[in-house]
This record gives sequence, structure tokens and C-alpha cells, in this order.
Amino acid sequence: MAEGRGATFKKILCWLIGLPVLAGAVLFALANRGALTVSFWPSQFAVTLPAFAIVFAAVLLGVVVGGLAAWLAFGRKRALLRERAREVRRLEGEIEDLKRRLPAADGDAQAAPGAGPGAAPGAAPGAPAATDAETTRRQLVAIQG
Repeated sequence: MAEGRGATFKKILCWLIGLPVLAGAVLFALANRGALTVSFWPSQFAVTLPAFAIVFAAVLLGVVVGGLAAWLAFGRKRALLRERAREVRRLEGEIEDLKRRLPAADGDAQAAPGAGPGAAPGAAPGAPAATDAETTRRQLVAIQG
């Protein structure tokens, strides 16, 4: 539900910003319809266009060049993200493989008395399984000596 409100807020914000920008662009175009000649030195190439078209073309060129620069700047991060996504897929596959093996491992553990999941390390065969807290406590005591 919160996602829906966030998306709605973004749409409203986009319209609140976009409409005034669009209105400003239209007003600019209407006010600057006079022709300008742009020449490219040292060639003889020259083009005559309305002033607003030249300004809009310059803005569009700036957006394209800026987008290209941002895309190139984040190339390493995109490569790192692809690498990490491959690692996640590999690890998810490993998890699925371990989940498939788990029932078989439980069957083997039940066949050996006292070796079930949760049995304390070094516990006598047939001893009741220890809780996780008890197992952790025993391991800490063994480490501390």
C-alpha cells in the first residue's frame, strides 16, 4: 500500500514540475520566433533557424552529452552489479542444492543414534539432542578451556 502512495506522489510531483517547465518552453518558443543564422567556422556551412529551435537543440544536445557522460562514469558500478548478481544466482543455486540434500542428510543422521542435528559435539551415542543455546554454551566453554 505504501508503494502505491509513493508512486502516486511521484506522478503528482512530476506533473507539478513538468507542467510549468512545458508552459515556460512554449512561452519561450512563442516569444523567440525570430530567425537566427548559425555558421560553423571555418566551413561555409550556415543554417538559419528560429531562435527557439537553436536553444532547444542546444538543450537537447546537453542532455544527450550529460547522459552519455553519466552512463560512462557508472560503467564500473554496472559491471560490479552484474558480477554480484551472478554471485547471488550461484549462491541461490547452492542453497537450493543444499536444501535438496538436507532430507537425505536427516535420514542418515537418524540412522546414527545421537548424531542428530543439535547433538553436542563429543556427546555419547544415544544422548538427547542439545538445544542451540546449550550447544553454543558448550562450544564457548570448550574454546575458553
